[in-house]
Amino acid sequence: MNTLRPLLATAICILGVSVFPSDAFSQPETNPSGGLRGIRVDGELLPITTGIRAVPTGESPLGPISGEKLGPAGRLQFTRQGTRVTTSGGVLGVTVPGGARGAPGALGPGVRGPAARGPAPTPVIVLQPEIPALDEVKTRLSLTDQQATQIAPILEEVAKARSGVASAQADNTAFRNEEIAKLTAILNDAQKPQLTQLLVPPGIGNRGGFAGNPGGRGPRGGGGPLNAQIAYDDGGSGLVHASVQVTVGQAAVPMDGTYYFIHLPGPEFAGAKVDLFESEARDKSTPGETKRLRITAAHRQFELNLPEYRKITVTDKPATAIGGGGFDVYFPVTQGNLDAGATASLSFTMKATGDIDNAPVQFTLDPGHPGSPFDGVGGNFRMQGAQDPAQVAYNLANLRVPWARVNLPLDQWQPNENDDLAAGPINAQVVTALQMEQTLAKKGIPIVMTVWAIPRWANGRMEPRPPDSGGPGQGSAYHLDPTKWEEVCQSIVAYLDYAKANYGVDPTYFSFNETDIGYNVLQTPQEQTEEIKQLGAYFAAHGVKAKLFLGDTGDPTGYPFIENTMADPEALKYVGAVSFHSWRGGTDEQFIKWGEDARKLHVPLFVGEGGIDSDASSYQNVLYEPWYSLVEISEYVNICRLAQPQAILHWQLTENYTLLKGGRNGAPLEPAQRFYQLKQLNLTPAGSASLPIKCDRPNLIYAAFAGPTPGAYAVHLINNGAARAATVSGFPAGVKEVRVIVTDATRGMKELDRVPVSNGSAQVTLDSMSYVTLLSGI
Repeated sequence: MNTLRPLLATAICILGVSVFPSDAFSQPETNPSGGLRGIRVDGELLPITTGIRAVPTGESPLGPISGEKLGPAGRLQFTRQGTRVTTSGGVLGVTVPGGARGAPGALGPGVRGPAARGPAPTPVIVLQPEIPALDEVKTRLSLTDQQATQIAPILEEVAKARSGVASAQADNTAFRNEEIAKLTAILNDAQKPQLTQLLVPPGIGNRGGFAGNPGGRGPRGGGGPLNAQIAYDDGGSGLVHASVQVTVGQAAVPMDGTYYFIHLPGPEFAGAKVDLFESEARDKSTPGETKRLRITAAHRQFELNLPEYRKITVTDKPATAIGGGGFDVYFPVTQGNLDAGATASLSFTMKATGDIDNAPVQFTLDPGHPGSPFDGVGGNFRMQGAQDPAQVAYNLANLRVPWARVNLPLDQWQPNENDDLAAGPINAQVVTALQMEQTLAKKGIPIVMTVWAIPRWANGRMEPRPPDSGGPGQGSAYHLDPTKWEEVCQSIVAYLDYAKANYGVDPTYFSFNETDIGYNVLQTPQEQTEEIKQLGAYFAAHGVKAKLFLGDTGDPTGYPFIENTMADPEALKYVGAVSFHSWRGGTDEQFIKWGEDARKLHVPLFVGEGGIDSDASSYQNVLYEPWYSLVEISEYVNICRLAQPQAILHWQLTENYTLLKGGRNGAPLEPAQRFYQLKQLNLTPAGSASLPIKCDRPNLIYAAFAGPTPGAYAVHLINNGAARAATVSGFPAGVKEVRVIVTDATRGMKELDRVPVSNGSAQVTLDSMSYVTLLSGI
């Protein structure tokens, strides 16, 4: 068994981060959870990551990287003023009265964080001891009258039951989970986080998300009585200033201390020399106290500078460690218990330098082996807020939308089992959904209709969501009652018939949303197979043309969920397409697997929800960060090459994950970088065939397509590193020149000079952090 090997310990708590890039430019890239995701040096991102953690009394500061972050997602603040980025939220790691320590999260895209000690605990929801009055709940959550009527008896039931429930947390887990499940079944997505803030105190468990951010869309954990504000500022010439302010709430916090961490990855710092400048220590009798640290590798150097002597610990992790080894550096921001109301403010600098990879790159097309057709990037249209209609109208007017996914609000369509379905919609949410579907149908956009929530009368047994799902991973969800399948099928078909007769809506596909992780219905693989057989047969018998999605899983790791259905010939008669959601990223192998499974079934593949951070609507300012924009389009282009989907349905073309700027206080709506990126990818003509394409350098993202007309080609190239020259070869003899379109932080689909094609090759420049598209015959 390999263990971490402490090299040295040195001092306590003011910290500064500064970064030594080469001379041209530097930029700290900041996660919403308070840590750096890297430092960009002359355009190349050096993956030096940082974070903060509160350590309970008696525990080691060392632990999973995923715990070093602020949270929960609903309380994070992320702002930028010029070159200064500030994040704030609760510090994870301490156990507070009435709360449970957050579970470890993901290490980054496509990697799940392992438990720090032993297996993941059974998810527990801890509710506030006092239930808010109905008027307060109605006001805070903006409930409709019908929702308030439905919630009132549940709140009364909860309040009465609370007085008779034993206080032992383990005995009451199921009861608390049932309370939350009943209430959330009545709410829409915009209301659920607010319900959590009303009923769930700080300190509940959480799952990891994209790049170390809290993930999923269920109630989140962390935060509590200890909060922090962390700011990073680019000082120019490679210098980055950092400041940390820790604030205690109304109750004292028992703990070992609050620590700031810096991670230097093994591949970048293998064999590095560590220098703690002990000769400069103020007191030779206390070795390890120092004001600075330098770690030097063959091609990278990192330096930490503190304004006063502190104890720094450096740990050399073996290559077999999680994340591939490297160096962990940590030191305390505060030590010992913290009194109520206490505040500690710290500042520090870091430097990072290194050799930059700007070597020319070669891309090679293979037009002779076309793959699956690609229609483009569509969108989800689940209407949830007052700003949605204007954003939807702008996007539909200015984007090519080849496919759309919408909400079938089954829980609101038939909230009571004996409702008269012939009477039509009975509340505003259903009408809003139908009107959105009608708008899309009138534009001739094919529709995927999805059920998120089922009515309470259709609920079966309740179970915890899978703790390793990568999605909510916390709390519980209901299975559909198998004795109610006939009634559920009747309700769904009644909605589809009503939508077709009154709104001209006739969906192409139908699905239940993310049932592998229970958002909001929970299914086993066998239950998904039964759902497809029940609904498929009922649809066929009642003249419904819609086929069923297989999967529609919460993230790319969910492909085992579809294997049971793939082995059932009866169920496969009703499967029209395979679908997964791209939250939290995926590995190349996972994306390839999804494409292979769809082709085995001879059906198209869809990305039912495209996105990288499912909590981003909670800290929307991150949506405008250039790094976030580039990571998102990189994922889409990579999926196009590896999985070959028919469409990616972006989550979503409304306000809460907006592609636009403005729209409030009289400001007009304007495209942001992510809008231009989707529009640029959709320059690929609908029905274009995916083409094999190779690259001779790492860390670039690329995909290629042959259009439906002769001579039409689209090549998409994303450079997340330093600027470099590129050669694209393999164009057929008839291609004489290509158009060049670029989107980055300052240019939105800017068309550059055309580039000649000689002997099948074109020479282009890929600027740092740019998305470049080459077009022929388009």
